[in-house]
Amino acid sequence: MLNRNLQVPEWDQPELDFIAAAEQQILTYRQGEMSLQAWIDWLRQALWWYALNIVEVQFGGPSAMGTMLAQQWYASNVNYLNRWAAQLQAQPQPVNLSGVLWRVQLYASAGNALQQRAMVRSYGLPELPFYPAYLTRCRMRCKCKWDIRVVPGGYDCYWQLGPAEHCPTCLARYRAARPLQVRGGLIVNAQQYNDPSLYA
Repeated sequence: MLNRNLQVPEWDQPELDFIAAAEQQILTYRQGEMSLQAWIDWLRQALWWYALNIVEVQFGGPSAMGTMLAQQWYASNVNYLNRWAAQLQAQPQPVNLSGVLWRVQLYASAGNALQQRAMVRSYGLPELPFYPAYLTRCRMRCKCKWDIRVVPGGYDCYWQLGPAEHCPTCLARYRAARPLQVRGGLIVNAQQYNDPSLYA
């Protein structure tokens, strides 16, 4: 069972750990103590452990549902990583890693979508119609969240805007989910969330 008394900093710890570890590995590469291929292989593995850490925090430990969600998220993001790695390997060596940390931080930000999806499922809710970064104009930079409140008979789910500029997709979701209601395990008036403005 998920510990509902977890503090936000603990929920954010996987992202902080991932960025700190990546920064250390970038330094190792710059010092000539690691090849580019070894660094890429490390990042692939770190991305998987990052996903597992996110879902284990949300579910309060290992779980079949959490592992499935982590696998889905990883499969999507490692494809982006592989394409980026091919671009890096095509550059003259050693690669200038001045923009690499920015890219790593982008992958770290993408973990917000997995965190939110895992949180939703840890409540026993059905799949919600949308999540941060999925089909939004802001994509992996999205810092919006679901604010889920237990009410008699079910849950009220509010789309909470992140502390940043907001894309039109996220603003439309904010207006639509005020709240999104779940009753008896089903989304009330689910058809209203087929509005094209909610998806980029």
